[in-house]
Amino acid sequence: MELYREIKTGKTWTSLTNDGIWGHAIGYGSAPSGYESVDLEYLDLIHEYILGVTFVDRFQIRQCVDGYISLNSWSGLNDASKWIAINWNSNEVTDSQKVTFLMAEGYSQAEAGLLLKQKWHYNHIVNSVPSCPIRWAYAKYEFMARIHPDDIADFCENNFKLISNYTQNAVEGLEYYDIMNGIMDFVESTNDYSGNGMAENYTLADPTGDSWASLISDVKDIIINAKYTPYNGN
Repeated sequence: MELYREIKTGKTWTSLTNDGIWGHAIGYGSAPSGYESVDLEYLDLIHEYILGVTFVDRFQIRQCVDGYISLNSWSGLNDASKWIAINWNSNEVTDSQKVTFLMAEGYSQAEAGLLLKQKWHYNHIVNSVPSCPIRWAYAKYEFMARIHPDDIADFCENNFKLISNYTQNAVEGLEYYDIMNGIMDFVESTNDYSGNGMAENYTLADPTGDSWASLISDVKDIIINAKYTPYNGN
């Protein structure tokens, strides 16, 4: 996984002006023809200009940071990129690695621990939680469109606590760094919901043209990967 941007002849990508916003086509994966790889410092430099333009919510930027670190490893990052990883609270870096780096930068162990708590709070609560209700709204559309109509009310009523934990506290599930079961455990039939999740309790509206694997994948893309496209219902 790598970060890339569109190649624009005669344009300088580090010019942070309104005129430069149009071309910030950032993606992750293998760079296609006409695109070139970029690093974390570039992404961090221009993220405030592409939010709402290329990316749907701030969490997508963090996903790119995690993907870049996964590809290059902590030891492969320069100091500037390590600071970016800390500022974005990357899940690809352990707290021990972060603390060791911060102490080498002059922080005491206590100061380093406090800073990491602040970064977690800023990324997980201040920025991530507000995006959960809108993600859930788009995920709910997938459920309503693809689960049998007779099951929709039951789905919402029986999973009210899981849904509330997600929309109010960003609890996704045990497989996603949380300490309790979440909505994704039910969706994917994992942990406490193994053998008793969504696919085992409900029926697809179109069992011949759709599949649970497809629905689960699409819902995961929305809730976990923030891959959805807002639309105007008018």
